[in-house]
Amino acid sequence: MSYWDLEFQFCRKIIIFGESNVGKTCFAKRCEQDVFAENPKKTIGVNLWGKRIEVHNIIYTLYFWDFSGEHKFRTMLKMYLKGIDAGIFMFDLSNLRSLLCFDYWMKFIKENRDSLFPIIILGTKNDIVKDEISNKAKQLCKERGIQHYLECSSMTGNNISEVFRVLKKLIGVNNNNNSYDKLN
Repeated sequence: MSYWDLEFQFCRKIIIFGESNVGKTCFAKRCEQDVFAENPKKTIGVNLWGKRIEVHNIIYTLYFWDFSGEHKFRTMLKMYLKGIDAGIFMFDLSNLRSLLCFDYWMKFIKENRDSLFPIIILGTKNDIVKDEISNKAKQLCKERGIQHYLECSSMTGNNISEVFRVLKKLIGVNNNNNSYDKLN
């Protein structure tokens, strides 16, 4: 088996989705380069980036597909929903509207994808967290049966490693296992 066979044998496709300006691009920069992007460029359509992690002594390449939150790009996103291994819905902890869009995004994904995948709900900007919004997010997770809820700050780096710990847990099992959080 060649290097390239191994490279693609152990890769996982993760989508990052949510409204515009919730911090998806800043999260990507923090994860990819361990820096905070002060004034990131707006994502046009989809931004792709990768990170390697180790799970059970196997190196995985996680390919992150960062979907633009702008409505005008959503129709083109349908084609990127194939082959997803996990998803991260991101919302801004200082913006309740960004959390309330969760059901819209789930409906969009369900309409354009026929199989299930695990979901993490990730509140960003926890350095300026609003307890009321955090509590609403926890309630939403409970109501929707989402087991993985986290909060992080791309500015400070707080809890970024926890996101990868949970991703490792999600992809470290057989993809046919039904223990995932599912689209409800």
